[in-house]
Amino acid sequence: MDRCGRSGRLRPSASSDGGGLCLPVSASLGTVVCTLALCLGVSRAFPLIVAANRDEFYDRPSEAPRRRPGHPEIVAGLDLRAGGTWLGCREGGNPFVVAVLNRSRGWGQGPAAPGERSRGSLAFEALGLDCVDDVAGLLDAESAALYGAFNLVAADSKQALFLSNAHGLECKPLARGLSVLTNLAPDDPHCPRGAGARKDFEAALPELAAVVEAGQLVPPLARVLGNHQNSADPDDRNPLARLCVHTEAYGTRSSSVVAIGADAKVAYFHAEGPPCCTPFERIV
Repeated sequence: MDRCGRSGRLRPSASSDGGGLCLPVSASLGTVVCTLALCLGVSRAFPLIVAANRDEFYDRPSEAPRRRPGHPEIVAGLDLRAGGTWLGCREGGNPFVVAVLNRSRGWGQGPAAPGERSRGSLAFEALGLDCVDDVAGLLDAESAALYGAFNLVAADSKQALFLSNAHGLECKPLARGLSVLTNLAPDDPHCPRGAGARKDFEAALPELAAVVEAGQLVPPLARVLGNHQNSADPDDRNPLARLCVHTEAYGTRSSSVVAIGADAKVAYFHAEGPPCCTPFERIV
């Protein structure tokens, strides 16, 4: 498969994991990280803007985001191995976005063990709810422990909610402005990828604040999502410390930009390949 090669059930999976955004590669590569930036209240025209890179093994089958059969209000990708999703949105009267990332024990320490239930199925469960407020009650400590360690984000045009089971069940709002998530805590300065990516996303905020049409969101975010030079790793040796990842067996498989406008309409753009060399196409 070349540098820009392609690979390639709305029902929770009881045993396999894999709907999440991050999976282990090998000990030599260290911690596998995927990236999501959430801009809440940055743009008057688009109160919520989400930009995310999905990193995955090239041989793991998946389906690009689309309206899910039988659930036309849900637009999401589909992991064909475990049946979950990594990112999706729910349209309707109060649209919102949901994303799930696998949670690591710490940068360089590798991923936590998989759980009994697929983390990706959890994202679909959240998308099946009516609003972000309902996501807060989706789990209790007992049910959260059935999943491998995860970071889950649910956001609409007014609020963003962060849930994690890394240290018991944590549920808290994210502050307005920019939040960058990898597989550690939100905006964790110890994550070389997150720290480097945050600087690039911050530099793009003035351009995002000035947009008046959804398509104008893509160019500044695509530049950041496709960047291979934004690592904050002082040694600059780990290929996973960059936002756009290319390794022999694993890399950035796709990229998405999702926004909710002031008119409560959703705009979903997707690149079914590395964002450094794959154009974004509008889905909804």
